[in-house]
Amino acid sequence: MGKSVSDIKSLCPGATVKDGLAIYGSRVDRAKSDIERWVK
Repeated sequence: MGKSVSDIKSLCPGATVKDGLAIYGSRVDRAKSDIERWVK
């Protein structure tokens, strides 16, 4: 995810920015359950 979270925090002051979920392109077709858990 690189600097994505820190970039978003600096561009959106006052926003609540939570940890992201890194999904590698080669695993995207198997990521549905990971995404569902992360959203909850």
